[in-house]
Amino acid sequence: MDFDIVTFGDLVTDIYLPIPQLPVNPKDIQIAHQISTEPGGAGNFLIMAERLGLRTAALGSVGDDLYGNLSMKKLQGEGIDISSVNIVTGKSTTLIIVLIDDAGEHAFLGALGTVQVTEIENSINEKIEQSKALFTNGYAFLESSPPELVVELMKQFRRINKLVFFDPGPQIQQVDAELMKMAIAQADYLLLTQEEAATIVDADSAEEIAHKLLNLGPKLVVLKMGAEGSLVVTPRASIKTPAFSVDIRDSTGCGDAFDAAFAYGIINDMPLGEISKLANAAGGATVSRIGAGTGLPPKSEIENLLKKI
Repeated sequence: MDFDIVTFGDLVTDIYLPIPQLPVNPKDIQIAHQISTEPGGAGNFLIMAERLGLRTAALGSVGDDLYGNLSMKKLQGEGIDISSVNIVTGKSTTLIIVLIDDAGEHAFLGALGTVQVTEIENSINEKIEQSKALFTNGYAFLESSPPELVVELMKQFRRINKLVFFDPGPQIQQVDAELMKMAIAQADYLLLTQEEAATIVDADSAEEIAHKLLNLGPKLVVLKMGAEGSLVVTPRASIKTPAFSVDIRDSTGCGDAFDAAFAYGIINDMPLGEISKLANAAGGATVSRIGAGTGLPPKSEIENLLKKI
């Protein structure tokens, strides 16, 4: 079987706890509205990509524990290939507790897993040959030993003219700056928030930030700008697309859903303007729900939002 896109790393598990209000203070007593356990991180990207119609596979490692096995079962239930995920006995999976309040604010409390990717195994090389594109993000550096493995994997995709999508994510400041720039240079498509971008380059405007990032090597830069929409910049074009007007309930997984929709559009040769609208709609539909993972919106909800343009 051939795959449209594979992800590397960031196979974490999220525990969602919707509560009445944040912050949580000492001696507070609050009863959660519910509790659910979902694939987080790259799992959000994979689920959204699969629901939009891409054929996907996960690469990386999880611990052979309750949380790793639960996440893998849910990813498999979505149709995602997990045959190259290494489930490591005696190691733990990264766990994130997501607190969401009734105002749509959230807080993340995490415990890093002990599992590490230490080599690019044969099963990963097979998936490289079978896939059209790679998506990875900043967290992959934190769970790879040495972290340079992430850049090496990106280079392998580039050497055989396959697409590389890279989102540095909030881990951007935890990764060595030069190593991050090496990864950016290997990305065909760089997707990140304006705040994250500002930690890499210094500029007065979003457009100037994007052009400075282009000078580092990618052929296209996407700035995710929340309520202001998104900005796509190439050496020849600049496209600003407004966000959709939605009730914000939970922004968890919003950026992952955006990335997946953008990758879907690129892989299916859609015009850049239409890709931007689709990605904004995926993000908008996501924030109007509570929870990510299998709680992400179906394709029909995204299509309904697009009809409101």
